[in-house]
Amino acid sequence: MDFYQQQQTARRSSRLLILLYLAGVVALGILSSLWLSLLLIPLKLLFAAPTSDLFSLPQFLFLSGLIMLLCLIISYARYHSLKRGGWHVAKALGASRLALTANSLKDQQFRNVVEEMALASGLPVPALFVQEQEPGINSFAAGMGIQDAVIVVTRGALEALDRDELQAMVAHEFSHIRHGDIRLNLQLAAAMTGLL
Repeated sequence: MDFYQQQQTARRSSRLLILLYLAGVVALGILSSLWLSLLLIPLKLLFAAPTSDLFSLPQFLFLSGLIMLLCLIISYARYHSLKRGGWHVAKALGASRLALTANSLKDQQFRNVVEEMALASGLPVPALFVQEQEPGINSFAAGMGIQDAVIVVTRGALEALDRDELQAMVAHEFSHIRHGDIRLNLQLAAAMTGLL
C-alpha cells in the first residue's frame, strides 16, 4: 500500500470515528433515558399511578433528546475552549513556553532541531513548550492548524534523548501538524468529553 492509499484509509477511519461518536451519543441518550425512566417507576408506584402510566413514551423521548442535547452542548463547549489554539492545550497540561534564549544546551538543541525540521518541511516554526515536571519521554503536537500549532516535549525527553532521537520525535510531531492530525485529535477530545 502506497502513501496515498494509507492517507485515504486514514481519512475513512476518521469518518468512521465521527459516525461512531454520533452513534455513541444516540446510544447514550437512549440508554440513559431508559435507565431514568425505569428509576421513575418506583416513584410512580409510590404515588399510586395507574399501571398504564408506569412507562411513558413521550417522557422517554423527552429524556433521550435532553441527554443527547446535553452531550452535544458539552462537546461543543469543550471544542470551543480547545480551538483557542495549541498553546492553551499546552498550558492546561502544565507546559511552559521555551524561552527564545536557551536556558540549557538541551533546550537550545530542541529549538535548533525544530527550526531545522520546519525549514525542511516548509512549515512555520511552531511554538515550543516543555513539561518541566515530567520525567518520562513523551511529546505531542496540538493546535487547530499549521498557524497555531505547538510542539510540547517532556523534560525527560530532552534529557534522555540524543540529537538524532530528538529529531525523530520532532519529525513525528511535524507529521501530525502537516496532515491535520492535531485538529482531528482536538475534535475527538471534545467529542469524548461530551460522551464522558
